[in-house]
Amino acid sequence: MALELEQLSDPATLMWPLCLLQEQGPQAQPVVDHCQDVLEALARGPLLTVRALARRLLTDAASVSMGASHPAGLNPAGRLWTSAAQGDSPRDPVVTGMGAEVAGARLNEAEQLQPGLIRAVLARVRREVDTEHTIERNKAQSRANLSADEGELPDAYLAIEETIEEAIQTVASGSRAHRLSQGLGLSDPAAWEDQLATVLTDGPRIPLAFEEARRPRPDLPLPPGPDDPASQDTPLIGTTAETISTRPLTQAAALSGQTLPGWHILASAEERKFLSPHTRKTGLTVVSFSGPEVTDYGNQDSGATPFSDGDNEEWTRPPGQHPAADAPPGIPLLGLDRAMTAAADADQGLGLPGFALTPATWLPAALRLTPGALLPLEDDRGPALRLICWRTEYERSAYRLPWPRTTGCAVVIRPDLLDILAERGSAPIVT
Repeated sequence: MALELEQLSDPATLMWPLCLLQEQGPQAQPVVDHCQDVLEALARGPLLTVRALARRLLTDAASVSMGASHPAGLNPAGRLWTSAAQGDSPRDPVVTGMGAEVAGARLNEAEQLQPGLIRAVLARVRREVDTEHTIERNKAQSRANLSADEGELPDAYLAIEETIEEAIQTVASGSRAHRLSQGLGLSDPAAWEDQLATVLTDGPRIPLAFEEARRPRPDLPLPPGPDDPASQDTPLIGTTAETISTRPLTQAAALSGQTLPGWHILASAEERKFLSPHTRKTGLTVVSFSGPEVTDYGNQDSGATPFSDGDNEEWTRPPGQHPAADAPPGIPLLGLDRAMTAAADADQGLGLPGFALTPATWLPAALRLTPGALLPLEDDRGPALRLICWRTEYERSAYRLPWPRTTGCAVVIRPDLLDILAERGSAPIVT
């Protein structure tokens, strides 16, 4: 870890391990003790969030001088994410969009503390992305990493993201001096920098939780392709929705393998992309869902997905009061989160899928489940409900990175809870 912190120069890949060391607390103390020298160097460096995180980990932070603060670049307060002014570069809307995607939530919150920060960051990014160094790095990374057929960049942290993060932390490091130059004063400069750094920190906890949830793809039917004989009666053109089968909840598929053996798949969502033979681009995307519904066996004619609008915060939200009544027909047991807003700026970042299943309000309350780590829910016997994710059917090339054409996730439930859940419905629960 000491070697990593000493050698890395990119602000994000410095910020992430520092966040992890802080979150581990006493468990990481031997590592933190070994890293004191490099932490002192980082605490004096030019990157605001990195140096604030490093100071928190120092044994004697008061004896270490603060990093330099230069007010140049910070302008008076401006509107958030303003459109390009007359005479600005035609790249302005592009730069603004990139900045919003990488750090929009963080910058909008930090703007309340330091007005003018967004405008100053975008001005610096605009200058840096047009330099020969950044242009050549971007070209080289694109050549190395674009998918062979789609020509899309992988889930990777590349030169543009690095440029934006460096601009954020470098410009923000001038806030201390800027406030003094405006006569605003600071009774505790270190506390001020720490406060600003807190809202600008892009923590890796949520992306790492999804990476930890990755498993091999379970034995589920694949979403059908255009040449699937079973799909010939339902042409896969345009947008269609159809319930193709139902079964009792107690017949939910079971996981096999070394992780979570015997656990049952309560719900799944999977997206599969097919190449057009003419354009070598995605010509068809098929999504299949499987989930529980409280319904009468005589009333199963539904083309809608069996999910509410989900929110990943449901995995960490304290449980509601235990419901007095059993689940009525039509109540959603699970949600599907397509926006991933709980991840804030990480929603487009490393490791996060494009969608995720979440528990709905009734389910954890009925089973008396409480949040465990970020994604599992627990009861008095331990982990009870959790999310698993997978990526598979990789597009491969001798010269490009593999690119997954099928991605999916599932909510899995401990075997003993499946029967309990089936008993809690006011009508039969079917998948």
